[in-house]
Amino acid sequence: MIRTVHHDYLQAGAEIIETNTFGGNSFRLARHSMSDRVRDINLAGAQVAREAAKSFDVWVAGSIGPLGVRIEPLGKTSFEEARAAFREQIEALVEGASTC
Repeated sequence: MIRTVHHDYLQAGAEIIETNTFGGNSFRLARHSMSDRVRDINLAGAQVAREAAKSFDVWVAGSIGPLGVRIEPLGKTSFEEARAAFREQIEALVEGASTC
């Protein structure tokens, strides 16, 4: 289904498509008992988007979105925890983009 959505945007003339990974970080995925799937989800999201874009001259942007938690000093999540969550997601997106 996601591949079809990407393809429809590309057929309509989009020059950039985003991966379907908005909020695909450990904090957001923990709400669904899936925090251990960050790498798999983001890797697949990047691969699906890159595959859809293969025959088009377009950019694929990795969508990371918010953590969904407050970061210190307004919340309990430290800056380093937030940074690590974003890093984990971005590393998987980069890996997924480079394996196509």
